[in-house]
Parts: sequence; C-alpha cells; structure tokens
Amino acid sequence: MLVTALQPVFELASRKVVGAEALTRFVSEDGDSAHVWFDGAAAAGLGVSLEIAALESAVRSMQKLPGISTLC
Repeated sequence: MLVTALQPVFELASRKVVGAEALTRFVSEDGDSAHVWFDGAAAAGLGVSLEIAALESAVRSMQKLPGISTLC
C-alpha cells in the first residue's frame, strides 16, 4: 500500500508553515524502502504509473490541510 506523509516546510524568518514536502512510503511485511518499490516498478515497466499514483496521493493528502498550497 502506498502512503503519503507530509512534512511541513517552514519559512525561517516568519516561522510560518509555507508548504509541505510529500514523502512516499509503502506499507508491506518486508519493510522495503520507497526506492526499492520505485526501482522495481521501473524494472517492470510500471515506473511512470507508480510515479503518477504517488503524485496523486500527495495532492489528495495536501488538499486535506488548511492553508497549504505549496507541495514540494
């Protein structure tokens, strides 16, 4: 299962949250890191599809946060 974690991005001068960095994680029994999943998908010819799924998940997650309009 693909999961998006959002990490806040702060503006140092104002100490305000100005955006969020999207981090893709995968929930699995083996605990493989994201790069293993992306590398495997690319090797199977599914790299672009997985990248799009990760991006769509990031956008959906960001839309749930009030006042955040920048995704890194």
